[in-house]
Amino acid sequence: MTISMILLALGCSKRDNTSQRERRLPQGDETWVFPKEGRSVQPAWGHKDGIRVGIAPLPGPRGVLHLYTPYLGKELDKMLNFIALEPIVAGSVERSFSEFEMSKLDGVRGKRFWSSNDSLGLEPSPVDQPAPGIVADIMGEETLTVFIHSEPFESGAKVYVRLRFFANLLHEVELTAYRQQDSAPLDYFILTATMGNYARLRNLYLVSCQASNNVQSGVSFA
Repeated sequence: MTISMILLALGCSKRDNTSQRERRLPQGDETWVFPKEGRSVQPAWGHKDGIRVGIAPLPGPRGVLHLYTPYLGKELDKMLNFIALEPIVAGSVERSFSEFEMSKLDGVRGKRFWSSNDSLGLEPSPVDQPAPGIVADIMGEETLTVFIHSEPFESGAKVYVRLRFFANLLHEVELTAYRQQDSAPLDYFILTATMGNYARLRNLYLVSCQASNNVQSGVSFA
């Protein structure tokens, strides 16, 4: 199973945010930010002057991808949004939640994520030794690609996500979702942006109370 999506974070405001936070983040080259091999650095990848994605142990919740947009004037460790992994095994109506399930690797809430340069990094790697990713030319466009793996879900789902950044698309990242070969079969593999309230992306509509005094509600996404 393979699912692709593009995340786009708009904005033209750009400030000089060089600070202690900036120096803690991995420095790549003139185009990219990525961890250098052999160094104990924080796991973050993306554009030097654009959108970036990181994972724990960066500050914030586990079991989610952290989305950063420093070009909007935000501090380097201030997330704009999170992306959670939510597989649904075949024949089930229950959705797994990567940010809520307890980790069987270290007993804390949130599945442990780790990174690799390809789809074969299925075994957990040390959190302080993230993969640098691969910078390559794809159809004439320079790209940065890294794979984010998750420990197995309680449902038996085993999944991972490929992140790909394109040099000429500073405010976009492509996410492609995969099921491992030995995973339980899936009906769906959902990538969910979990912080709609932070960016005011949700509208809540309440209908009139019913005779039973039960209030029905629903959420729509703008």
